Amino acid sequence: MEPWHYPILFAAAFVAGGVNSIAGGGCVVSFPLMLWTDLGRLLALKTLFPGYAASANGYRDELRTADRSLLVFLLPAVAGGAVGAVLLLNTPSTVFESIAPFLVLFATALV
Repeated sequence: MEPWHYPILFAAAFVAGGVNSIAGGGCVVSFPLMLWTDLGRLLALKTLFPGYAASANGYRDELRTADRSLLVFLLPAVAGGAVGAVLLLNTPSTVFESIAPFLVLFATALV
């Protein structure tokens, strides 16, 4: 990684944190830049986990009082996460880097 990448990543982290504090989805800013700076896809994905864990922790009261029909969505979510993890670990870096922008675009459209 080049030294001039650091201020860009710092600015992206700042913007992503602001986006996350307002509406979520800051990874749309930070993740592509981490791939661009050659941090590697696994390291880039590992940096997303603390935000997801913090979000889950922030919604713990709502989850306690949620309707039990929420459990219907739990199985597909866990299965999708497991399938995605297996695909990520078994897909060559070049393939992942070529489809990652489209995955981010799809995630942006969903938000």
